[in-house]
Amino acid sequence: MLEIESQGDGTTVVRAIGECDLGDRDRLLQTLLAVPASARASVIVSLEACDYIDSSIVSALLQYRRKLKDRFVLVVPEDRSIIHRILGILGLHAILGVRSSPASATSL
Repeated sequence: MLEIESQGDGTTVVRAIGECDLGDRDRLLQTLLAVPASARASVIVSLEACDYIDSSIVSALLQYRRKLKDRFVLVVPEDRSIIHRILGILGLHAILGVRSSPASATSL
């Protein structure tokens, strides 16, 4: 399940909830691509309520990151160790701009 929230500064937060895998990839990517992306607004993808992601979700996040560059932030709290492990194995923490909390994501 996905939730979308627009913040007053133009930032959009997309929250993934539950387990996200191949069956969710297209919906996630379509949702992200539908977010109005201004030249300055950031998009925060929050995995705070996400229990698991697979490689297809990682691929979608990378594809979207390429589009937005530094305006894309991925929030993965420290307690989501399985997600950190997946991103760590792939060496993607820095590439995806992983932050540990929404507060640290807004201080870009």
